[in-house]
Amino acid sequence: MKTFPLRILTPGAPYFEGEIVSLVLPTEEGSIGFLCGREDCVISVSKGALRYTLPSGESVELFSEGGVAEMKGGVFTFCTEAAYLSAEAEEFRAMREAERAQEALRQARSHEEYAAYKVAMAKAFDKLKRAAHNNK
Repeated sequence: MKTFPLRILTPGAPYFEGEIVSLVLPTEEGSIGFLCGREDCVISVSKGALRYTLPSGESVELFSEGGVAEMKGGVFTFCTEAAYLSAEAEEFRAMREAERAQEALRQARSHEEYAAYKVAMAKAFDKLKRAAHNNK
């Protein structure tokens, strides 16, 4: 079978660059497949599993956070925030959830600190008003 180049790019570094036989991506309308010779296009890729087949016949399944894909001049490029093997998906999700929980905790602390500073400010302004009133 004919092959075409696939590039999977993440912010840190390219995740994969090589020749493949076929590719299946998740979209909002369902899965879409690509073979060599596909016309140029740009599509929005949904979060989920994508599969590609190597010339050796090996099928690889990845999980991605979604992104944008482009087929141009016979080269398929997929840009995503993160991509990882499906076996690593649970670990990655747990790590992302821990990061979100830490951020939520930081924001909660910020709100508590804000409220405390707001009360302290109100007390300070009250003292200023009293001092100004007593000096009259």
